[in-house]
Amino acid sequence: MNDNKDVNSGETAFLTSVHGEIQAQLIEADLKACGIPVLKKFKEAGAYLDIYMGMTSFGIDLYVPSNLLDDAKNILKDFENNSKIDEEEKELIEANKEYIKIRNRRIWILLLFFLPSLLIGLILYIIYG
Repeated sequence: MNDNKDVNSGETAFLTSVHGEIQAQLIEADLKACGIPVLKKFKEAGAYLDIYMGMTSFGIDLYVPSNLLDDAKNILKDFENNSKIDEEEKELIEANKEYIKIRNRRIWILLLFFLPSLLIGLILYIIYG
């Protein structure tokens, strides 16, 4: 499953807990790119849920060799800083949400006018058709 030979051979130290497999894979990729092996341990029945459903709701604990823990924490801090969305992106997201809201409202208005006239036309066609 995971290539954890280096982690399993020595002392491991707890690095962090994450909510899902995608977040764990992102952090794992950053750490492995810096030469730090990672051991993933699923909480409770998380490993079975990951196999069965493709996701886990229990979370995943990440462990690294204890002698590389400080380096891993620094990389994790950089990862978290890079993951934050800046203000411009937040404004764009809010503007997009507002656009979607307005578009959905227009669609409902069109449907409210179009569907009754379509139904009336269908009924008239059936009756007088």
